[in-house]
Amino acid sequence: MSLGAGAELVGLLTVFMVIPELFFMVKSKDLVEKYGMVKMIGFASCALLVRWTVYALTSNPWLFMIATSMHGIAISIMIICAFDFIGKVVDKKLYTTSMTVYTFTIGVSYSLMKLLYGTMIDLFGINSIFIFSIGVSLFSFIVLKWISNLDIVKSKMSEVA
Repeated sequence: MSLGAGAELVGLLTVFMVIPELFFMVKSKDLVEKYGMVKMIGFASCALLVRWTVYALTSNPWLFMIATSMHGIAISIMIICAFDFIGKVVDKKLYTTSMTVYTFTIGVSYSLMKLLYGTMIDLFGINSIFIFSIGVSLFSFIVLKWISNLDIVKSKMSEVA
């Protein structure tokens, strides 16, 4: 897959990713309080689904850059939701430990994901990671919807809110 993008567009790609992330990092807490964690994580999951779908289907570098903004939106919302959730459910004495475990888990996951994606690119081409990510995003969204409808989760989430 080649988008024919030069160094300028690669630099702009970073801007399109970071600016929405900064904005949503600031606004996510208010949005979580207004709409709730489950809806915001669902929104973030949909943003990632849109991102991966556009990546898989486009050869237009400008459309690719616009879709990249979905990354910043999703990541910032998910990070704020995770921090907020940990802050609400974990005893204050264990907060730092919990954040360390969360950060460690994210770091290990990213490392494993990069190994998997690198192998997939070598074997099947770069589009394979986009298609795989669409499947992961869809699966995650379905699991989120299913879990959020369980009575035990509804009661626990109302306690946290």
